[in-house]
Amino acid sequence: MYEFGHYFGLLSTYQGNGSELVDGSNCETEGDLICDTPADPYINDGSIHQYTQACIFVSDKLDANGQFYEPDVGNYMSHYGSQCECGFTFQQYSKMAETYLTVAEMW
Repeated sequence: MYEFGHYFGLLSTYQGNGSELVDGSNCETEGDLICDTPADPYINDGSIHQYTQACIFVSDKLDANGQFYEPDVGNYMSHYGSQCECGFTFQQYSKMAETYLTVAEMW
């Protein structure tokens, strides 16, 4: 589903490696550019265990404002392991539909 999301225009929820703020104030310009996905500090270095235990986010990383991250480890566009994946958000579905309807190569 992760690659499916990319094909339909979605970015990874951790895009920018922690540049999106937890309060969502820069969600339109940082991270995955989708405001109903929480800020995600994941760094794709193969060590997901520093972030999760049994699909629960456990990292003590803070954003630039000093707030704790609470990403959705079940989002298909996160990278916390296939055992956690369970869905897309409404705005992600909307972005995929928009991409499908506006990108000529998909027709």
